[in-house]
Amino acid sequence: RCESDLAAAAKDPQLLHHLDSLLHDHIRWEERELFEAIQREQPEALEVLSAEAEAIENSRLGSRARARLDKL
Repeated sequence: RCESDLAAAAKDPQLLHHLDSLLHDHIRWEERELFEAIQREQPEALEVLSAEAEAIENSRLGSRARARLDKL
């Protein structure tokens, strides 16, 4: 629905609430399940993920790099 009529979807509070819930649940799953499994099974992979996340964050418009956040 978001792809076929974005303007209408953006004005639908029920759809936005549903998308919010889905995104929230996915992020929590990553935190509780995915990253825990990575830490346990392949801790060296976290270095690669960390470097990639930093590159994405640095290239994202309007972002504040994590390295700069601790200096606030």
